[in-house]
Amino acid sequence: MSQLYTSNYDTTWDYGEESLQTPPPRAPFVTQAIIENYTFPSTLVMGTQGNWSITVHNVGSDRRFAVGIVNTAESPGDMTIIWGGKETVVSPGRYYRISSVNVEPYCKKISVNGGVKFSVSGNYTIKLWAMHEEKPDQWVYDDERIINVNITPPSNGDPPTEWPVVKTDHVFDNVRLDPGLLFQADQTKEKQVDTSLVLGGQIEYSITLESKIPTTGCTCYILWNNEVLFEEGFPLWAAPGEIKSGVLEIPLSKIRATNVITIALSQLPATFNRCLFNVYTTFGYSNEPSVDPPWTDESLLEWLWKNAWWITLGSVG
Repeated sequence: MSQLYTSNYDTTWDYGEESLQTPPPRAPFVTQAIIENYTFPSTLVMGTQGNWSITVHNVGSDRRFAVGIVNTAESPGDMTIIWGGKETVVSPGRYYRISSVNVEPYCKKISVNGGVKFSVSGNYTIKLWAMHEEKPDQWVYDDERIINVNITPPSNGDPPTEWPVVKTDHVFDNVRLDPGLLFQADQTKEKQVDTSLVLGGQIEYSITLESKIPTTGCTCYILWNNEVLFEEGFPLWAAPGEIKSGVLEIPLSKIRATNVITIALSQLPATFNRCLFNVYTTFGYSNEPSVDPPWTDESLLEWLWKNAWWITLGSVG
């Protein structure tokens, strides 16, 4: 058993979890539980951990209810759920259930969160279920969300072996850029680097097209110190789920004491393109730096530098 915090009554409740062989039928009669909100990664690197959260709302009679996470039979490999201080492998065609131990009252909400990893690269179809106990130990699901998850193999852009010390940061972790009605959307981070020890750097990126209006396209950018290192578009015929990924070299001459990295998405206004960015940076050093500060939000000065570039495109970020 593990303990989770519930959103009503400021109460901590006990929950049990199971990995079951056969998914249950959908509730045949009145819906008892609904998924109120959720998060789940749409892209990950094989073997790395992503995070998920689900809130289930009891809209029926008093009874036990639960969250289910399904690895469908079409998935190429195992899914590992991290929850309650342990890891559970869920094979294709199986699902993982986190259920209330006690009967819960009408209108009660339970929020559950944990981690997930995947063992094989490829496209997974994952289902999230809101469930209730129809009869003792007989579970059915009431509400469902279907998520397509793309798992990419580990990068072959390994740091050069002549770098004695290597530091890697996940700078943009599942950051969603959505210009909506506007021309562009962007985010920028800033980092201090010991230039007396640094030998070079790399940027590893994965960009997923999440949604778009048909027959429209968009362009993705990665800028390093206000200089475009990556510019590539999703064409008019690109389908949601398409991914751009790769490794960019950062020349030593381009690494400053204070560095900024920007991700950006541009489009024709009101075409509602949306992309998910995952970006890592790696720096090589001759010796262990005395300090290695994390990436932080940009300073005002760097904001002005960044927007000088966007102004040349006719828009301020």
